[in-house]
Formats: sequence, structure tokens, C-alpha cells
Amino acid sequence: MIMMMLKSMEFLRGILIKEQGVIKITPTFVIKDYEYVLELIANIERVVLLFPQLGGNKGYINDPKINIPLVEFVIHQIMIGKNIEDNEYYIKNNEDKRTSSIYSILMNKIVYYMVMVLMLTLIYKIEYWMKSNEVSIALKYFEKSSLPPFTDTVEDIKTLKRSIIRMLHPIINKKLSNRGISVTLNAYSGYDAEFTLHDEEKHINKVLSMQLSTNAGLYVRVPIINVKPLRSIDLSMDTHRSWGIESSLITLGLSSMDRLISEIRELLYKSNDELIKDLITKLSEDPTLTKSIVKGDWVFSFPKSVRSNYIKYFSKGDRFSSTDLVTQCDKMVNDTHKSSLIKVIEILDEITDNKTKDNKMSDKMLKSIESSSNKHSSRITYRFKNSVLSITVSRMLYLLIHLSYADLPLLSDFDQLKEELDIVAKSFVTRSKPLIRENLNMKVHIRDTTLLSPKPTTPLSVIGKLYGPEYKKVDLGDYKKDEMEVLLNKDRELFERYAIQDSIITLRHGIEMEEFNFKIGKLGVPLTVSGIGKSFVKQYWSKIRYEGYQVVNNVKIGDLASLITPKSTRSVDIANYIVPYVTAYRGGRNESFMYGYKNIENHEVTWYDYDLTSAYTTVMSILGHPDVKKAGRVYDKTIKEMTPDKLLLNYIVLDVEFKFPSNTKYPCIPARVDDNIEIYPLEGRSTITGAEYLVAKSMGCRLLVKSGVMIPFDLNKKERELVEKPTKESIAPNQKESIDIKDTIDLTKKDLTKKDLTTNVVEVSETKDKSTRRVKMLELPNGSKVLETMTDPKTLLSEMVLKNPELLKESMILVCKYEYSDLYYLTDSNVFWHKLTEKGLKNDEEREARNKELANENKKLSRLNYMSPFRGIMLDLQSKRRTYEKGSFNNLIYKLIGNSIYGQVSMGLSGNTNFDIKTQSYVKVEAGELTNPILASYITGFTRAAIGELMHNVSIIKGSIISVTTDGFITDIADLENKIMENPKLSKHCLQLYRDLRQILTTVKDESGSIKYDNRALEIKWEEENGITSWKTRGQMGSTHPGISALTGFQTKYFQEEFLDELIPGLVTDPSKSKKVEFIESGLRTPSSIYKEGGHIMLVYRDKSYSFEYDNKRRIVENQQDEGLLDSVPWRTVEDYRKIRELKSTVSTAPFKEGLFIPSGQPKKYKKTVETSVRSFIKASFSETNRYGIPEGYFSNYESIIKFVHGHDPAKCLKITKSSISHLRNRETIPRAVPRTTENEKFIDYVREHIKNFDSDLFFRELSEEAIKMRKAKKITK
Repeated sequence: MIMMMLKSMEFLRGILIKEQGVIKITPTFVIKDYEYVLELIANIERVVLLFPQLGGNKGYINDPKINIPLVEFVIHQIMIGKNIEDNEYYIKNNEDKRTSSIYSILMNKIVYYMVMVLMLTLIYKIEYWMKSNEVSIALKYFEKSSLPPFTDTVEDIKTLKRSIIRMLHPIINKKLSNRGISVTLNAYSGYDAEFTLHDEEKHINKVLSMQLSTNAGLYVRVPIINVKPLRSIDLSMDTHRSWGIESSLITLGLSSMDRLISEIRELLYKSNDELIKDLITKLSEDPTLTKSIVKGDWVFSFPKSVRSNYIKYFSKGDRFSSTDLVTQCDKMVNDTHKSSLIKVIEILDEITDNKTKDNKMSDKMLKSIESSSNKHSSRITYRFKNSVLSITVSRMLYLLIHLSYADLPLLSDFDQLKEELDIVAKSFVTRSKPLIRENLNMKVHIRDTTLLSPKPTTPLSVIGKLYGPEYKKVDLGDYKKDEMEVLLNKDRELFERYAIQDSIITLRHGIEMEEFNFKIGKLGVPLTVSGIGKSFVKQYWSKIRYEGYQVVNNVKIGDLASLITPKSTRSVDIANYIVPYVTAYRGGRNESFMYGYKNIENHEVTWYDYDLTSAYTTVMSILGHPDVKKAGRVYDKTIKEMTPDKLLLNYIVLDVEFKFPSNTKYPCIPARVDDNIEIYPLEGRSTITGAEYLVAKSMGCRLLVKSGVMIPFDLNKKERELVEKPTKESIAPNQKESIDIKDTIDLTKKDLTKKDLTTNVVEVSETKDKSTRRVKMLELPNGSKVLETMTDPKTLLSEMVLKNPELLKESMILVCKYEYSDLYYLTDSNVFWHKLTEKGLKNDEEREARNKELANENKKLSRLNYMSPFRGIMLDLQSKRRTYEKGSFNNLIYKLIGNSIYGQVSMGLSGNTNFDIKTQSYVKVEAGELTNPILASYITGFTRAAIGELMHNVSIIKGSIISVTTDGFITDIADLENKIMENPKLSKHCLQLYRDLRQILTTVKDESGSIKYDNRALEIKWEEENGITSWKTRGQMGSTHPGISALTGFQTKYFQEEFLDELIPGLVTDPSKSKKVEFIESGLRTPSSIYKEGGHIMLVYRDKSYSFEYDNKRRIVENQQDEGLLDSVPWRTVEDYRKIRELKSTVSTAPFKEGLFIPSGQPKKYKKTVETSVRSFIKASFSETNRYGIPEGYFSNYESIIKFVHGHDPAKCLKITKSSISHLRNRETIPRAVPRTTENEKFIDYVREHIKNFDSDLFFRELSEEAIKMRKAKKITK
């Protein structure tokens, strides 16, 4: 090995040189002859073989103080230039660690890769020489049998080249690769079907028509050739360990590799690179194209083609498969795709002047285009100037469907197709890979536009309104949706306009989502809005060079809770700390505090439904980067000594024993009863966040921290001091004089060179009118702050330095004179202009008062000047939203993205499951790339704490609260936020922090240049002045409509508001009425049931039981003065509530329920619609309250009921026995429970033939057409 090192050193010393700031092959290098080639190959092989021998041939390494072989030699002899002739000096140093220089991991890697690239450069030079001298070599050395044959040497060179390429970093190899361009021929097809019910029992629909609306599009993807220089972080994550002279050596190594890579490309791919650059220029100049950078490449999107429509009508026996569907889409875009390919080739021909004599495309190229436009994947070889450009061609179809599980199962081969699909949020889609079949000419992505809508239940009519009158749903007039077959037979033209419009709206929405996705660097139609949110986050992080908060790249931190110390995380302590954060992650606070009904007379009280403004997006803006390397345990004493800001601005989770004062109305600490239920008792034990600890402490709660974990925000020293040791309310340090915000003064050169203001000022220049000054500096001034956007001038930025890796050492920085004389602003372009005007100062007394006020506000906001993963994103989203009209597509989509990001942070933590087609079972939702229980627990914990703090303050100012739901509550205190802020006795740590964030997020400049913001934390969603009913968690209803309405579990959409106003208060307040009621719930068949059981989508009905009883999460206090709404107090302990819950669950199985529930525990489903009216009719015939006009004793026995029902022909198939009637006899149902369908109306028509006074309007949940007309007439009269 020593001899190998000596020869390698001698070779490198003779071949490499440092010149013009780079290491390169010496200019005197010339390949002399074939023998010299063989000598070069031997030397290169020796270097390549030597590098992997780390630690020599001992077979082990027992000392971390080592370098890769030859690194120290290359650094000293080549990069530094010590010119030590004795090569054995480095071998001795390598053996004696006391005299050798040990370099960082990064330095070793850079030297290693640099030498490898140098060796590869030599290989390419050898290859070029061999190819140029092949004939002369053969003639000259033919008779010299001692030399290896030419062909053998060629193979040796190829092998050596491949070995070196394998040893290079992937990023270097990418920069060296000869990449062609990619052409993606896209088809976008809105697909919809019209159908009618055929067999309800078998769940089969009859297809009437299928319609398609199709556009074609084109992407041209062009690689960006070696534009960005190499960075340290590209080659090693160990960038923080460079020291001393290493900094300049690293720059030298990276610059050298950049130069060598350019030389290799110049040698090998000069023509191709020039064509690629010319193509980028040509396409960039075309105003009709849009472009985006996607994974380091430029992608150009061409305008979409004119839309074409297609409709297929079905006759008996017709079949239409997925293959037929894709083939039809193919036909609609094939000519356009062919034209698109021709256009791309014509652009290349224009650039390269690569045309035939008659300016026509060659027959061979036309054949290639024809072939490629009929395959899902192909390649075209484009030849020019003795060079070759590879063009990869892909054909993609995005099949866009609104409610995919309604239309896809109508395809004749759905039983085969479904095995290739995924179910995402109750939609059939292709999740990752497209459908690829030999008999299809396109790869197929299936997208459901319900997943790209504000809510999954958003109808197409609402989506169409986003795009103007052209996309309005067609009005069917007097025809109902379930009468489409009648419409087809009577008015085919109206049927067709209605049918095709659905596919047109779906197409337009899908294309809009695709174009938006393109803007954020993604290709194709996205799968979900939350997926767009994730892409938006990652693009923004990439822009600011934020690496994210995943600790180990190949393990998602959200999965650590379910994985027992994954192997790849064992080197990181985070696995030891993550479980408490998962434990602390729980949902929002949901409770009902009152039970009963209160009719409001003479405006005696107004109930206000308050919400935290943009709750989760605001709280996410508080989040700092979790510094997991500083994670540690904390205990009671440590926590008690923490400042409020330290508790709020760190990721703290605590296992505590707690005890609130007995008179506490709304305790703020949740305690688990079981896996599904939490209550807020006065005392107990729980896992809480730092914010919840702070609020509980302010409420007088006695807390004992048993153990805890803290992962601090990643703050610099100055930021940490502001959080942990707040300064006194005073003017900023090192300032002799303060200036009011409205006053500005001119700066002299003397001012600019003060050390307390700036450092290293090298130039100060003025504009001609002397209204502005530009300051040029060598480095960022002391006490300055680099901002993404302009902040409120009230924000104190002095003494706060942000380490910004993108900041150039020579930057254009302007000193802006606001209230303090050291506010700096650096824009993305490194220049910011600020007009300096001369104004007289106000009197000292006014200025001093104002400065104290500003200093106070400064202190509050300055603590938030730390790096936040999401704050910049939320600011960016809000800024973008403001540029679009409210209600427009872009305004809406930016709002949806903001709301979806929280879902990405908490994905997979709640234990929810989805049906997985591949395993045919329900599987746990996996964590996503953004999932992090550390952040997710903070978001929900802070929200609970902020709500708890507000509620406690309500109780102090003698207000009442009806209920709380996650981020809002209903109270009788008007102007609540101002009352809290103006009361100095109230604790408001969370509220103040929330308001500070609202100020930062809403600060804007108006047209006049004035800075405005809205820092209100609360907004009023509804006001109720007429009456309100409350009965349990998520069970409240106001008497004003629209207004307060929370009836989770009770399907209200079919009921009239007046009916609910009468029904619900009566059920809650009347002791004679049962608090448990039955109703018939309507719903569509789910994708999982369609997949497992077959059949099509249709409405299904099931019996549902709902309770208007209080959930007893708190203790109702009786004998109150106001009997309308009974107030409550918290339970003392979890055990108090658990006893009631256990006893309640023991007796909760009501009698006479046979037939209501099937063995799986799901509510009984009706097989036929007519069964809903028949069963309800039987219940009514025995009811004491809701008989609908059936005379007492009308039926003498069970047999007479069976005979009566079977007298209606459609009901003869129903299996009704005496046993089933016996169970129905004691079951009560609410009025208006039966769906008004054609089948049920026919049954009631039959009933009314025998029972003349039967009240069908009270029987059916929907009003009759006559009743609707009467209501309209009354409104007109009024």
C-alpha cells in the first residue's frame, strides 16, 4: 500500500495544478502515444483502488482521527501548495496522528469527489484521443505483440469509466449526464353518466347515457444543464463541521468540480447543450406558454386544445367498458397529439436549421411521430449536426369524474377495473401509478373532483359558479332527477344539454386544478387539495432552503409512535421522546355546559357564537423549528421557574397531577375516560402541553409535574434571551434618541458609519434629488434583520440578527429611520428604497409617551422573530388570496390550501382507518411527509389552552357559556375580546400571543402606503336573539335561521326549519316525551360496499336512533332560578363520571329493538324503499302520539295488518311476520320521518283509499308539491 500511495502521489503531483482559483489538469498535459495511454490508465486505476482503503490493510479502523487516503496530500500539495517534495512525509503523518492534519467529513468528501472527477476528465480525454487515433494506433503497434490489443484497452477504459461514475455522488452524475427532453401528451376528459333505478334490491341501475368532454394539452420538459453550482449540502449533511482554512478549501474544491464538469460537458455534449439552451430560450420567448421548474427541469405547458364533446346513448344490451372509454378519449385527442409532436419537432428544426431541401420533415421522422402518438410510452431519436437528442414521449389521460363511485361502477368491466383502483376519502381513484394496459394507448390517471372541492359534498352546481354563467348547471324545469328516463324520452335536447354540462364543469375544474398545480412545480391533475397543500409547503421550504423537521429521511416522524425504535432512528434520541407528544395529541375541546330550551323575549339576552379567527393556520404560525438535538426531560422545579413565553414558545409536554379550586367553572385540563371520551374534571392526572399548564396555573390550579419532555424552538442566542428573560419595558438598547413613528430624519454619512448602526460601510450614494440613500456594505449590519416582507414599523428589530444562508456578503441594505434608528430591510433583490423626508420632531413629552407605548408593543412582537416552518407560508397564502376577488377560484384554492396543511401535519396520528382494496381490509392511515406529533400536539394543545383561557375569563366577568366546539363557544358576553383586553386583572397570555400573530399575518400596506392590520382574535359567527336549545356535546340549535345549528348524528337536511323548531325544544323540555327517537337516515352506498358487494350507487335507508339526553360530561345543577337552560359544573374526578357512564351503558340497550340492528352493529338497512313507509305505517298504527289519522282499533290483530300491507302489490314481496310486528308495536318514531319517494307515495295513496283522513304531510319528511306552492304563495302575500 505504501508503494501504491507513493506512485499515486507522484502521479497527482505531475498531472494536477492550481491555477486561476481552481484545481485542474495541467495545461502541459498531452497524450503522447499509446504507451502513455496505458501508463495513464494504470495510474488512474491505482488512484481509484487506493481511495477505498480507509485505514489501510489492517482490516479494522480504531481511531476516528483519519482522512480518506490521499486527502491530506491533495490539500497540502495541490490545494494549498506547500511543495513538500518528500511524499513519505504524508505517509508518516498518516501513521502518526499527532503530526497529521485531520479534516472534516465534508472536506474529505469534497477532495475525494474532486479527484474522482479529475480522473474521469482524464478518462474522457483518453477516450477522445483513442477514437481520433484508432487507425494510426492499429498500424503503429500492430507488430508490437507485447502491448495489449487496442480493443482490450478500449474495454478497460469503459470498465474504469463505469467504476468511477459509480463512485461519484448522484448529484455530480446528474450534472454529467446527457439528458434529452421529455414530451408529455396530455388528455383531460370530464366523464359523467346518466342512469335510472333498475333493481333496487340488487342495487342495479340502468345506464341511459355516458358523456365525455375532452381537451388535449402538452408539456415539454427540458433539463437545466449544469446551471446551479455545487453546494456543500449537496454532497454532505455534515456542513457544520468545517473550521479554519477549510472554508476557503471547500469553496476551492466545489469551484474546481464545477469547472471540470463544464469541461467534460464541453467535450462530450457541446452540441446537445447548445440545443437545450436555445430551446429553453425559444420556448421562454413564446408568450402563449407557461413555464415552471419541476425537480430541477424547466417544464413548458402549451395552451389547451379546443374542447370536444361526446355522448353515447344506451339501448338494451349495450355495453361500455373502461377500454372503450379510454379508446374513445384517445380518438378525441389523437390528431391533436400528433400535431403537438410535429410542432415540437418543427421548433427543434427551426433552432438547428435541420430541414430537408423542400423544407419538409423527413418520412422517417413522420413515421416516428405517427408511432409515438399511438403508444403510451415511446422514444424519438432526433438527429442534427452529427449529434443525437433523445425525446421521450408519454401519453397521459386524466379521467375526471365528480363522484367517481357513482359513474365508474356503470362500466361493464368494473369488476376487473376495481382491482386496479384505490379508495381515497370515499372516492375511486388511482393513487400513485397510472393504469397501464397493453391494449390502451395512454396511461390513465383517475381523479375525483370531489377531492378537489371545498368539501367532498360540494355539488357540481357550486363548482360551476366559480367559472361564470357558461358553467351553470342546466335547469331541468319540472322534471326531477329520478325522472331522467322520462326526460330522455320526452325532451332529448334538454336531456343532452343537462347531461353534457356535468362533464364540461368537471373538465373545467380539473384543468384549473392542473394549471394551479403546475404553478407550484407539480405536473398533472392533483389527487387531493391536501396534496396541493403539501406541495405548496415543500416548494416554499425549498425556496427558503429549509430542510424540514423530519429527523431521519427514510422514517416519517409521525410513524415513530407505532414503530418500536426503528433501526434508522436509533442514532437519534427523538425516538425516546416522541411517545409523550403522541399522548398529548388529542382533539379539540367539545362540551355542552347547559341543558334545556330558553325562549328569549324582549331582547333580554343575546347569545354570541364566537370563533377563534383562522384558528389552526394562526397557531401553526407560532410553531418554531423543533431543535430535537436539544430534547430533554423536565421536572416540576424547572417548569415552575419558566417564564410564560418559555412555556408557550417551546414544545413542552408534561405528565401532571392537577387540582383546580372547587369554584372553577370551566377547568382547562382534559382527562381521558377511555379511548374515545375525555372530560375536564377539577382534579386528576393528565398529559398536557406547556400552554395548557400556563393557563391552568393562571386559574389557580395546583400542579405537580411528574415528568415532562421539552424540545425547544430552534432560536439563536438573542431570540432565546427574549423568550426566557424578557427585558423591562424600555427603549431599545444602545439608542440615545428615539423618533416617533411619523417622524423620519435624513441620515448623514457620519451616522451611517457608527459602529452601533452598521459595519463595514464601503459606499454611500445619493439619488439626484437627494431623497434616498443607498448603502453598500461588506456584511450584514449589527442589529439588523432580514425580512421576507415588510413588517409593521412598530416592530422592534434591533439587536436581532437572522442567520440567512442566502445572504450575500456584499448586499445592498438601506437604513430606514422609523421609531428607532436601526431598522434595516433587505429585499429579495437586495435593494429597498425608502423615501426620507424632513419633519420636525414632536415635543419631548409626546414623543416619550409614544416611545414607551411602542417599546411595550416592540417587546411583545420581537420575541416572535424566529424561524417558523409555516408562518411565511401562511403570509404568502394570505398575500396571494388578497390579489384575487373574493369567491373566485384562486381566492378559494389558496384558502383551501391553508386549511389543508394542518391535516397534513396531523395525518395518521388519530388512528383512523381507510378501506384498502389491495388487502381488502381496513388499514390505519399512515403518517405523511409533513406529519409530526410534536407540532400537531402543540397546535391542538394551544387551541384548547386559548379557548380555556377565554372561557375562564368569561366566568370571571359573570358570563355564561352554552357549549364549546374545538375553536369556538357560545356565550352571552358582547364585545368579549375588548372586555378581556381592557381588564388588567385577567390573565391573557394565550390571547395576547394569538393577537400578536394575527397582527403579523394581517399586516398590509394600503394604496396610500399606510400600514394596516386586524389583530382581532375572535369573530362572531352567529348571534341568537330569539331562543336556543342545548342538550349535549355538538347538540345546539337556535331559533333564528340560518344561525346556530349543531346536530351531529341527527340528519336534518330533509326537515323544515319550522318543524325542527317545534320538535326539538319539545323533546328536550317535555318530561312526558321519550328523549330517544328513531328516524330514517338516507345515504348513498359507499365505495367499499360497492367494491365488496357489487352493484351501483343509489340511496339506501336505515333506521337510526338519536338521543336528546344530556351526555353527562358535566353535572347538571337543578333548582336553578332560570329553569329554561340548566347550567352545569365540572365533575370532581374522572371516576365520578366513569361510574355514571358505566351504569348508563349497562342499561342503554332498549327493549323491542330486534330487527333494528344487524349483528355487525350497523343500523338496519332497508332492502326496498317502500319498506320505509310500510314499517313506519305499522309503528303509527300502534302509536299513542303519532298516528297520522289512523283510527284507534282500525286493525284488530297482527294478521289484519299483514293482509292490509300485502294488499298493495309492490309491498307483497316484503317479508312481514307477526314477530316483526310485535317488535315494531313498541317503537316510537318522530313525525315526518319517511322519505317522499314515488314508491312511498304510491303506498300512501293506497292507504288513503282506505283511511281517508291519513295525514301524508305529517308522515313524509319532505313537503308535497301542493304544500310548497302554498308556502310560496304566503311569502309573496307577505
